[in-house]
Amino acid sequence: VRELETQLTATRQYLATALDDYESTTEELHSAHEELQCANEELQQLNHDLQTANDHLGQLNSATEARLRELQRANSELASLFNSVGIPMMMLGQDLRIRRFNPQAERFFNLKAADVGKPIREVRPSVNFPYLEEVCMDVLDTFSVRSRHVQDSQGRNLSLVLRPLRTPENK
Repeated sequence: VRELETQLTATRQYLATALDDYESTTEELHSAHEELQCANEELQQLNHDLQTANDHLGQLNSATEARLRELQRANSELASLFNSVGIPMMMLGQDLRIRRFNPQAERFFNLKAADVGKPIREVRPSVNFPYLEEVCMDVLDTFSVRSRHVQDSQGRNLSLVLRPLRTPENK
């Protein structure tokens, strides 16, 4: 009987310890579950925020694509107009680099497609015009039209007009 009582006492102590461990583990699991629920809610909110941002980016992308198509159309129209003009035309940037030119300017200034982006000082026109870069700089500095009489390689007299292109912002 004593031995059974000792075993019963030991079993009760073991069960009490197991029950304490079980309750402690249950509390830890409850706490971990609540933390996971909070983390899940935060992730859901982040997912919602990301979806909202993604929708906004999609709208911006659509607007950008529409603007790009509009700019491509305008560029195409400008190129068509530029190429249809019967006189040589060349556009320079403020850094005096060639931005575009029409077929007539290609012949007049001895240009190739690869010359786009090159400085005007590297251009060797078919006319005698030794101070081309200086006159171009003067036109940009003063926003004034400059006209020069030049002679081509066949001895023909030509009038070369350099004029600034003003943007709507008056630049």
